[in-house]
Amino acid sequence: YVREAMNFIEQNYARDIKIEDIARRCNLDRSYFGKIFKKVLGQSPQEFLVRFRMAKAADMLVTTNRSVGEIGEAVGYPNLLHFSRAFKSVYEISPRDYRQKNKVVQNND
Repeated sequence: YVREAMNFIEQNYARDIKIEDIARRCNLDRSYFGKIFKKVLGQSPQEFLVRFRMAKAADMLVTTNRSVGEIGEAVGYPNLLHFSRAFKSVYEISPRDYRQKNKVVQNND
């Protein structure tokens, strides 16, 4: 169930998915799904989804020139404020500051 849920998240993280959607995909009740997921991975499905999205966003921040808003939308956060809050809750730094500290310097040789 957990592997199926993780695959679903990897394929759909950019969409507006909810934990109910993931549980339904696994044909499980939401609360039972949450218990199984947390027992196996040590974090709730919601925590996993947020961390997965933020890891994708962190990668895009340092490897692309897309705006912070565009990156937020690309990882399932159409609201820039919500994206910035979620990012800061995971990395303890704003997306813009994260980009400045970790930006990959492009060498145009």
